[in-house]
Amino acid sequence: MKTRRFDTQLIQILSALGVITVMVGAASIAVNRYLTNTYEDLVRVNLPIIEISSKLSADAKLVGPLASAFAKASNPEELAQISASLNATTDTIEHTASQLRIISGAQIASIPVQKIKEIVDHMAIASGRELEIGETIDANLLRLENSGERLASLINQETKLARLRITSGIASLYLDKAVDMQASLNRLADRDFFVFERLGEFARSIDAVRLYAKQVRSARSNAQLDSLETAISQQLQQARSRSGFLLSKTVGKEVKKLLAHYSTLVGSGGILEQSRQRVLLRKDIKKNREKLQFAITQLTKQAAQIGIEAKRASQQATYNAQQTSRLAIILLVGLVLIAFFGAITLWTYARNGLVKRLSYLSKRIVAVAEGDFGPPLKLSGHDEIGKMEKALNVLRRRAKDAAKLRTHLEEAVIARTGDVVAEMQASDVARAEAEAANESKSEFLARMSHEIRTPLNGLLGMLDLLKGELNDEGAREKASIAHGSAKDLLAIANDILLYAGSDRGSNRGDLVHFSLRDLMGQLAQQLYTLADQHKLQAYVEVNETAPQILYGDMLKIRQVLSNLISNAVKYTPSGQVSLTSDWAFHEETGRFIFSFSVSDTGLGMTRDEINSAFDAYMRAGHVRRTGIEGTGLGLAISRKLTEALDGSLTVESERGVGSRFILTVPLLLGEAEEIDKQTQELSPLHANLSVLVIDDSTVNRMVARGYLEKLGCTVTEAGTGNEALNWAVKRGFDLALIDLDLPDLSGDHIARQLAKTSPHTRRVALTAHSIADDEQNRHRLSVERVLTKPLSPRALADVLNSTKTVECHNQIPKEAKTDSSQYACIRRALKSDLDDLGGDTLSAILREFMEGLPQEITAIFNTAGAERAKAAHRLKGSAANFELATLCDLLCKIEKHTEELDASQRAALEAAALDALELLYSAASDLGIQLVEGSTK
Repeated sequence: MKTRRFDTQLIQILSALGVITVMVGAASIAVNRYLTNTYEDLVRVNLPIIEISSKLSADAKLVGPLASAFAKASNPEELAQISASLNATTDTIEHTASQLRIISGAQIASIPVQKIKEIVDHMAIASGRELEIGETIDANLLRLENSGERLASLINQETKLARLRITSGIASLYLDKAVDMQASLNRLADRDFFVFERLGEFARSIDAVRLYAKQVRSARSNAQLDSLETAISQQLQQARSRSGFLLSKTVGKEVKKLLAHYSTLVGSGGILEQSRQRVLLRKDIKKNREKLQFAITQLTKQAAQIGIEAKRASQQATYNAQQTSRLAIILLVGLVLIAFFGAITLWTYARNGLVKRLSYLSKRIVAVAEGDFGPPLKLSGHDEIGKMEKALNVLRRRAKDAAKLRTHLEEAVIARTGDVVAEMQASDVARAEAEAANESKSEFLARMSHEIRTPLNGLLGMLDLLKGELNDEGAREKASIAHGSAKDLLAIANDILLYAGSDRGSNRGDLVHFSLRDLMGQLAQQLYTLADQHKLQAYVEVNETAPQILYGDMLKIRQVLSNLISNAVKYTPSGQVSLTSDWAFHEETGRFIFSFSVSDTGLGMTRDEINSAFDAYMRAGHVRRTGIEGTGLGLAISRKLTEALDGSLTVESERGVGSRFILTVPLLLGEAEEIDKQTQELSPLHANLSVLVIDDSTVNRMVARGYLEKLGCTVTEAGTGNEALNWAVKRGFDLALIDLDLPDLSGDHIARQLAKTSPHTRRVALTAHSIADDEQNRHRLSVERVLTKPLSPRALADVLNSTKTVECHNQIPKEAKTDSSQYACIRRALKSDLDDLGGDTLSAILREFMEGLPQEITAIFNTAGAERAKAAHRLKGSAANFELATLCDLLCKIEKHTEELDASQRAALEAAALDALELLYSAASDLGIQLVEGSTK
């Protein structure tokens, strides 16, 4: 027998399922059509009656609130609007009742619309009259209140006059010894004290009348008004009887007129009589409102009864439809069961004849794809499934051949991979060695930084203290020169370490005010001394027209020129060495461009030597070959220092003729008084603070003690961490200076222990390492500040004067309101910080604030509630350091504002932030503070 095609079998199964589906669908449509017609008839007949009756009840419920609104109307326009709304509602009710009678055929008692309108019009007239009287009463009471205030003022004036007379009389008893004391006292008691008491009674009567007058507005019954009238009459009578005791006739006349005003309260046609008319009108309005509500209530009850009867009819019709639909559903369920069994039969046939064969075929396809080829597949038929089985056998055979070929290829790849892995391992070893070398270099530089700065700390501190203790002027000058040289030595050591560490970003300048003549004089002294040792001629030439007081990184300029002078003398066997300076003004930048030239008649250099003059490694080799003393790093260091100055260093040279090095650097005008301020000695602050100094170096402790005692502090020393903690337990300290490198305990551990045991003690870290004084390091070390050795007396004084709390109301000057005055305040704050912290630290603080300001503003916008308040408070504290008044004011408001920020507040905060950045940039540029690393801008 020929096997049927796969598609023929599938079409037959699908056709049978389609016929079953059509049969069940036709039966369902018939049942649904019957139920739909039944419910449509139900809706068409009964639902309109229910809907209209509900609408009638809803409209009737509006009458009560509208009628009650008459008593709450505050002006004639509102009263007219309420009257119109009430008329419209009653018309709607009459129209709805007519519709209900027509649809339902029921008899509904009709309420005459004319009668309802008469009630509404009467209520409107009464309410209007009541509103008019109320306005008149309010106006009269307002005038009386003004008269009462004037009357009270006059009585108070007379009372003060009576008190003055009493005081004068008593004073005369003590001043005039000849007066009869008893007679004078009797006269004071009978006349002045008596008048004073009557005026007090007059004032209390007027206060009582004013208080009763205020109660008239809230009176709601005739009994209350009668009681107020009696009380007001009594008080007015007493006030009139006391008015005769007034001391001034002019005041007495004005008081009588004002008392006459208050007579309008109780007179004919007065305020109390108007209030009684108002009470009667309110009662009339209430009575008509009850009549209107009663009529509407009767109509509502009839409508509700018709709605109930309509609902009963709907329920009966619904019950009949449900009985019929049950029978139809039973028939439909039987048809569905027949269709279900037919579908089961077709499903069984499809599963056995089609699905099982396809399932087995798919499993074999997956097995072949996974590499499990197995025996060839037997054909289960001659239809399309059988053709797929035949194709799978062909695929199986070809895949088996490909697997054999892939095995040989993998063996070749594994061999090559082994070679690559060996090469990678060798590369990893080389990289690890390079990283270890770099880490050793970094550790060496860090160690060198600590070991060099630690003795320099003692040297600088002792020389600084020695200057203040020497009385001999010559000795003081020598100590000052030694102290300056030690500071130069520290700066040079820092520059060498920075060069060796390639930490170019950290090579920021320390800007100071200096004298050009003093700088050239120091360099000339160096040149003359070295030239005399080598029997050379020396010349120094200074442009007399150049500005004498400048602002810039004098230390780096002097270091570069010192290196150039030293090299010129070393490479000049005979002849001369000269130092000259010149200047020009750059109009675009507003800066003075200074050029310093060092010329010699020495060995000179070839073109190749000029090209490698600033290369540290090439230069060092050349120095070794010439046999000249030195490392050969002078020019390389000078080039890096010149880049930090935002200047240029060029060379012109010829072998056998000599060389000329030219340093060009931009500078700003300085201030002479700032030079004096930079050299001022540390003055006592009379702080009277107890300070614990924790350092394992005796010299460092001596330096710190000298500075602190000079600032008026009491000092306790501790050489180890455990000793410091023992001191903290025995007594409390206001401040603790903690060295981070102690032999027994780490500085951060000591700081955390002090925070637990002595939370009131302020903690400041001391370190010889290059650790930035930023918020991250302060939090990590659990300290308030991080000071770098050598210890600066200005930085120490700043710590003693600083506070932890920053609030807008005491940080921003009152004059910092306009842009110009705010700029002056910002510039003054930056200038003060520049004097105390130096250009290096201040520029880092400014960059950190200005770069982080956009992120802080975004954090405020993206948070809410307590988080937003915390972000605003944090930014406010940072901004207050620079006296940014406008920004701080907005942040104060945002910190207290609990609701979501609107568009105007966001725009204002963004504008204030932009203005703050512009003002900071302008003030920093004006003072010559670096805002870009590697420049002097």
